[in-house]
Parts: sequence; C-alpha cells; structure tokens
Amino acid sequence: MSRPSKIRSMRTLPGMQMLVVAMLCLTASISVVYFPITKFDIHDRATGGETGDVAQYIKMYQGVPLDDIPKPYRYRVLTPYLARLVPWLPESVSQFYEIDAEKIVKFKFGMINMLGLAATGFLLFLLCSSLHFSAAESLLACYMFFTSFFVVNYGGVPLVDALAYLFLVLGILSALRKWHSLLFISVGLGMFQKETCVLILISVILLSNPIRLKLKQICLCLPGIIAYLTFRLIALPTTAGYQYSFSSAVNGILDALTPDKSWIYTAIDGGLSFGAMWLLALHGFFLIKHEKDNPLVRLSILIPVVMIIPFLIGSNIGRIWFLAFPVVIPLSVVSLRYLLRFKQ
Repeated sequence: MSRPSKIRSMRTLPGMQMLVVAMLCLTASISVVYFPITKFDIHDRATGGETGDVAQYIKMYQGVPLDDIPKPYRYRVLTPYLARLVPWLPESVSQFYEIDAEKIVKFKFGMINMLGLAATGFLLFLLCSSLHFSAAESLLACYMFFTSFFVVNYGGVPLVDALAYLFLVLGILSALRKWHSLLFISVGLGMFQKETCVLILISVILLSNPIRLKLKQICLCLPGIIAYLTFRLIALPTTAGYQYSFSSAVNGILDALTPDKSWIYTAIDGGLSFGAMWLLALHGFFLIKHEKDNPLVRLSILIPVVMIIPFLIGSNIGRIWFLAFPVVIPLSVVSLRYLLRFKQ
C-alpha cells in the first residue's frame, strides 16, 4: 500500500509539476519550429518577400549595418543577434540532412524561436496558476497557445515574434507576482526585441496594485522604454521604412470605420488570430466581469488597446492582435471551465 501513496505525493510536488510542464512546452515548440526550419521559403510573400520582415532580420543576422536596415526592423536587434551565437550542428549529425545556406539561417533562428516559444508556454502556465487556475486549466491554456494559428504558422520562422511573446508574458507575470527584477529585465530587453513590449507598462497601470507599488513598477518599466526611445530617436534615427504620424493614424482609424472590401480581410486575418477563442474569451469575460479586483478583468482592457494598434500604424492585423494572448487565452479557459464543468 506504500507505493500508491508515494506516487500520489510525487504528483503534488511543485518541482515535479514544473518539470513536466516545461518538458511538454519544449516538445510542443520543437514540433512548431520543425517545418519552418526544413520547408519554409524565406522569400515567401506572406512574410514580406524580398524586402519584408524575414529578409530584414536575416540581413541583420548576416551583419548588414543597421544604417542600411529600415525602421522598425533595425531596432529589433535581439533575435537576429542571438541567432548568430547559435552553433551549427556537428558534422556527425548534419551529414544526414540536405543542408544549404538558407537552412543554416533558418535553423539558427529556429533554435531561438524554439526556446522562446517553450518559455512562453511555461510562463503562461505560471500566469494562469497565479490567476488561481488549476494545473489542468493552466495546461489547457498552454495547449491553446501552441495550437494558435500564428504560433503554428509563424512562430518558428525567422521573425522576432517568439521572444516578443516571451517578454510580454514575463512582464505581465512579473507585475502580477511583484517580481521587480524580472519586470525590469522584461521591459529592458523586451523593447529591443519588439516595441510592442510597451504593453507591459500598460498592464502595470491596469492592475489594481496600491498606488505606491504601481508607481514603483512604472519606474521599473521606464528605463527600458527610455533606452529604446534614445536608441531609436537619437542614436539611430531614420526616415527609411514605415512612416508614423498623427494624421496617418487618424486616417487609419477612419479607413477601418469605412465599409469596404478591406473589412473582409480584417475579419479573416483578425479572426484567425484566436479563432473560436474570441467567442470563448467574450463569454469568459461576462462570467467574471463583476469581479472588479480580478486581475484578469482589469487586464481585459488590453484587448481593445491591442486591437486598435494595427489601424494606428498600418500594420498586419492578425499578428498584432495575437499579442493579446496573455488575456484572451485565460479568459477562454474561464469560459471552458463553465462549459465543461471543470472541478477546481
């Protein structure tokens, strides 16, 4: 009779649970990045073709001076430079594969993205646990992340999205758990991964912390944001690339509100970002909206903030909207808890 009790006690060990979750997240991320490494065409028009996102990040990886890279890509330095540090496979392994120069590039980016996605899934599990979800519910959230359209199709290609997801969820989790050092790091590094990490600061403002703590956390976010602005506006300014202005933002909003065929694209691309989770998240929000101090309710304001960004800057809709995943996915799990009657 001692054996079953010993097994039960092992299942409750937090360390064992974390190890299992980390292994599952790593396994899922390996599956996501395998196809991009082996089959993805780096000149695919879906990722900008010869001059778009992937092409610019590969140029940065190859050492092209940042002065020759248009904005905003030139400021997203982390992934391309980290990819340079990834060692190539030993000859004893690579001899079994059809290797060319492009596959080496895709492999090095893929390794960074694999670790970024795995860490994001693990941190999402911790975020859901911090929101008082059960272990099973938190693991379901990981599953929903790894099977999301933009993770499956773009999470492993030579883009900066994977680490941007990592820093975003790390920042929100750090603000929630009051991990001040990690909050400082997540914004400080995250802004040089992708400027959308400014959403961490918005999350800090939204959370219902005492004013003194809120001000402290805001101050922890500001150095990274100021460093990024200094880098972008003073150290390495440029007019090459996407142009942003108040008038273009207003025109973008007006165009979005004007009925035309672009609404079909918005519906398709934006709908794909979360699919059925859009409806689940809406249902989940209505289930808990009366809980005014619930962090998830307060963070729900991030969703409309994220949804308006593409129209302000004239950017891709679906990939930007997916940045709301630290809120949309937990809200979807709240809905599934009710619909499937999960036991706490």
